[in-house]
Amino acid sequence: MERNATAEEVKELRRSLRLSQQELGGRLFVTAMTISRWENGQSPTPVPLWELKRRAGCAVVCVKDGVVNITLRELLRRAAKVGVTTEQLNGLLIDEEGSETDAG
Repeated sequence: MERNATAEEVKELRRSLRLSQQELGGRLFVTAMTISRWENGQSPTPVPLWELKRRAGCAVVCVKDGVVNITLRELLRRAAKVGVTTEQLNGLLIDEEGSETDAG
C-alpha cells in the first residue's frame, strides 16, 4: 500500500509549484489552514504523495537522478516551444504506478 505524503513533501510540493497555502488548498478543495496543518505535521495527509501531486495538477517528470514537479500545462508549453508534440510526450510520460499517462 502506498504511504501518505509527509509534512516535508507537502511543503516541498507547494514550493516547487510556487503556490501559496491558499492556492494549493484551492486546487485540492481544502482550506489554507488544512495545508498549514499538513505542512507542520499537525494533521496527517489523507492521500498518497502521487495522488496529492495529481490533484495539485502536477506531471511528475523523471530526470536522470531525480524527480521534478511541473504542472502539465507548463510541461506542454515547454515541449511545444522546443517542437515536441503531445503525441511524442505520450510515449514518454509514465505515472508512478508504471503505466503510461495521456498528456492530451
